[in-house]
Amino acid sequence: MKQRYLVCYDYGQGGVWAYIAATSPEKITDKYPQLTVVTERPPWMTDKDEPGESMTFDIDDPASGWLTQL
Repeated sequence: MKQRYLVCYDYGQGGVWAYIAATSPEKITDKYPQLTVVTERPPWMTDKDEPGESMTFDIDDPASGWLTQL
């Protein structure tokens, strides 16, 4: 069963945050080794800062949006 995982792409001076639905964190890092799966929302991330619908992806879908850059 899939669940949503919070992920981050750290580019050195900041990061891009998203949600990816997958059956496990390993499925995400296998497909996107550049991403880090975060187990808890960082303390600085408010509800307003959380990734929105445009930054929510499914592991089984073809890469779209900024995922195509990875």
